[in-house]
Amino acid sequence: MARGSRGTGRKVGTGRKIGMTLLALLLIASVTMIGLLLRDDGLVRLRPPEATPAPRPLEGLVAAAFDPEGTGPPGENNHLVQLALDGDRSTGWRTESYERADFGTKDGVGLLLDLGGPKQLDSMSIYSPTQGWAASVHVSQDPPAAAPLEAGFTLTPTGTDSGLVLRGTTGRYLLIWITDLGRDGAKHRVELNEVAVLGATVDGAVPDGG
Repeated sequence: MARGSRGTGRKVGTGRKIGMTLLALLLIASVTMIGLLLRDDGLVRLRPPEATPAPRPLEGLVAAAFDPEGTGPPGENNHLVQLALDGDRSTGWRTESYERADFGTKDGVGLLLDLGGPKQLDSMSIYSPTQGWAASVHVSQDPPAAAPLEAGFTLTPTGTDSGLVLRGTTGRYLLIWITDLGRDGAKHRVELNEVAVLGATVDGAVPDGG
């Protein structure tokens, strides 16, 4: 009986040592993990994976004619600008008529869209009955004050419906800067009957009035 008791004692002692070793390893792993998660401010931050917001048609856009090099009253056909956003392809905004497709006396004219706050843009579509016109598209956080100097996104419509991928751009203002008027009958002008922009609100952005 005494010999059997000594054997049992050795087994109990060995199991206890193994348990203590496992507990120590778990404590070391925990401390290491906490150390990796600690920032300089001493707070543990667990960041869930960031979900990309799904793009959707942006609503509440406000349009304005943009004519920084014009010599008359600011803008062009200002009373028509919102018709480019009203969902009706039979109505729209148009530039004034020019003698030359390249304007001749200035670099261009445009339609400026205020998106109401910073937006993560995906794409845009334009319906225009004008043939042969061309433009560049510019996205910015602040409203432009002069003709754009950078290249922007090139827009060269080949039909009445055209689209442009804007993925990866963020801003509040979108400028359609027309540099070639094409031909509308015997005149040089561009008509934009419907413009739609797809995107999502930037996290943390508060629209005006919000």
